[in-house]
Amino acid sequence: TSGTVTSVATGSGLTGGTITSSGTLSLKNSFLASNGTVSTGTTTSFTASTYPHFISGRTTSTGGGDFTVTEADGSTHSLSMRDGDSGTFDVFATLLPAGSSISGNTFVYLAVALVPG
Repeated sequence: TSGTVTSVATGSGLTGGTITSSGTLSLKNSFLASNGTVSTGTTTSFTASTYPHFISGRTTSTGGGDFTVTEADGSTHSLSMRDGDSGTFDVFATLLPAGSSISGNTFVYLAVALVPG
């Protein structure tokens, strides 16, 4: 959400080079708006209230990689992300449609709202 950009690499729709002055970097036709689209924290439940969210996270203790996803219509399904080694934190990544949530043991997360921009 903040930082210093010193150069831009070439790629799809980009031209590259060293940046020698300050300014604003924006992405034309991006699906992300520039206001409050990224959230982080530690919780047992996260809800994508208004917009769909891409969320990734990890458990805060070993053996806690089972989560429940509740869709906007109330239906549920399990998301099990156990890596099988019983000695490290388990991780997950999923797309939550608007109105859906993920819950389980305490987890640290990064969520990006997919806001039309």
